[in-house]
Amino acid sequence: MTVATVAPASAAEVISSGRDDRGDVRILESGLSHRNKVSIDLRKATITRVSEKRFRFTVKIRRVAARKARWDQMFFFTMSGRSDDETASVGFSQKPRGGAYASTHTDNGDTWCDLVVRRDRDRHRLSVTVPQRCMPSNRARVRLAAYTGLFRSNAPPFSIDRAKLTRIRY
Repeated sequence: MTVATVAPASAAEVISSGRDDRGDVRILESGLSHRNKVSIDLRKATITRVSEKRFRFTVKIRRVAARKARWDQMFFFTMSGRSDDETASVGFSQKPRGGAYASTHTDNGDTWCDLVVRRDRDRHRLSVTVPQRCMPSNRARVRLAAYTGLFRSNAPPFSIDRAKLTRIRY
């Protein structure tokens, strides 16, 4: 009798992560309750390789706002490579159909990817999955900025929180 064995699925590999101090949200403008302004207080951020050609960007915050809120929780990852000729960015809000994107900019041209936001309100997490073509080549500094405000508008934000993540290496 022959017994077939199945290799376990490989675990996702964290390629960059960072934590942020609690309570360090900067309040910038009036017009939104204090509770909503501090909802973006970053706890943790990770970038995980989930397959050979896909990466998951996840933020854990104080509280995920409702999908139908009249304001947005916005998250912007910026990544810069070894030289200034390569940058990449990922932007999204708590709204699943809110225009989430990833893009890369190099001397050879730009690449744009539309993304879908995954919400896990019970765990205070939001995430997007980014294809390889919208990622920096292999090494990059990573910064994250979180805002409350109106996504894709010129209106000033109500509040901001920032975090640095470890360098991406894959």
